[in-house]
This record gives sequence, structure tokens and C-alpha cells, in this order.
Amino acid sequence: MHTPARMRLGLLAVVLLISGCEPDVTSTFVTGSVLGISLPAASAASAADKNLLGANRQTVWLASGTVCSRLRTAPLGQPDTFGPSFVATGDGGVRSPALILTTDGNAYFDTGNGQERILGTSRVRLEKTLSNGDISARFSASFTTDAGTETVTGDYLATPCAAANPGCSAAPAGLLLVGALLLLRRRRA
Repeated sequence: MHTPARMRLGLLAVVLLISGCEPDVTSTFVTGSVLGISLPAASAASAADKNLLGANRQTVWLASGTVCSRLRTAPLGQPDTFGPSFVATGDGGVRSPALILTTDGNAYFDTGNGQERILGTSRVRLEKTLSNGDISARFSASFTTDAGTETVTGDYLATPCAAANPGCSAAPAGLLLVGALLLLRRRRA
């Protein structure tokens, strides 16, 4: 037989379980700003690759009007080459401010004004691949600027881009080759 106290405890457990479940991600948005620059009406695109240690990672670009066709390769020697090698472009090819997240904990904020991107950290959670191939997740990203630590948060529904190149990455074999070359150079000296 159930006592009233046991029934209340059971009901409390059910309420806690229900309230602890987060709803699914249904849209893309970015809350907050970095150096006073926000990303209103953001949309997202993504690409999969491997990080320097050979682990799978996902790179996601968030900016106003971001679609796969608006990602372009950044020429070497430009500030764009710090971090992922594509940047979001707006109408007329003008660079847009962009937030770039990786699922291995990196974040980059491109102010869109030609300065070097700001390096930060990211935390992506509740990531899942939807039946249409899109990737959804909740995120937070923090950047240290002259104003202190600035954080942006939000959700994304990212369209996968087959032709996008997230940037510098290498499998462990690439690291071994670099290490061998450095060792050989050191021995010659």
C-alpha cells in the first residue's frame, strides 16, 4: 500500500525528471556580443573533418545569411587564415561578422572588419544529427578581450556543406611526419 508521503516523493521525482528535460533545438540564434558586435538573424552551416589528433570534429559557421554557397576560401596571408579557412560573406561579397565553433572546444569570432579573429573556447551540448542530415546543438562560447571575458550562447540548426574546408587539420600520421622533419632538421644543426 502506498502512503501519502511515498506518493508525494514519487510525484516529486516525476516532476524533477520532466523539468530536467530540455526541448529540442528548433532554430538558430546567437545571444550576446563580442566587442559590441552581435549576430542578429544568424543561420548556420557546417563541415566535418578531423582535428590535429585525428579525432572527428564538426565545424559550424554562424552569421547572418550563412549558407554553403556563401562560404569562401580565405587567401593565405590574410587574417582569415587564423582558424578555419572559410569565412562567411554577405551580399556583394562583403565579409560579415561570424562565430565559428568546433565540437572539440575551439571558438573563433570574426568581427568582419579585416582584423585577426579572436580565439576562444566553446562548449557544444545536446548535439544530434537530424533525419535530413542537419546538425542541431546548443552552445556557449567565451572570448577574452580588453573588455574582459565575453560570452555568447545560443542554438544552431546547421546545414552540412560537402565542399567546405574547416581549415588546418591533420591526422596523427601528419603529426608524425612533422615531428620527423623537425628531428631531422635538429640533427643536421
